[in-house]
Amino acid sequence: LARAGAPNPGGAGGGGARGPPPRPRAGGGGGAPPRPPPPATIEIGIRPEFVHIAPMAPGLLAATIDRIDDLGRVRFAQLRIGDVKFAARVPEGFAIPEKDVGLVFETARIHVYADSRLVEGQSLEQVA
Repeated sequence: LARAGAPNPGGAGGGGARGPPPRPRAGGGGGAPPRPPPPATIEIGIRPEFVHIAPMAPGLLAATIDRIDDLGRVRFAQLRIGDVKFAARVPEGFAIPEKDVGLVFETARIHVYADSRLVEGQSLEQVA
């Protein structure tokens, strides 16, 4: 391999080919690279209508039903996983079991927040 700036005897025309220019360091001057930002509080957000309860199955997150709210055309389950409480839509005709239910998330509707600010990026469908 030729060093940057050294003649390249095998190159076309016998000219002096150069390697890639050195990468500038962030911050302009020499020294240590910049430090990463401090850890953030990460939150996952999704509206209840985009989480559906389902019969428990492998690969589904399990939740316990506290109660069912019947809003006429739609029902929502008030759920908990440990101490975390949230709501999820009950599919039409779904028989409410006595034990835990599985949760199905519409992944395109999940949002990630760092320190209460929306993190922009690709959706899970775009990454997969």
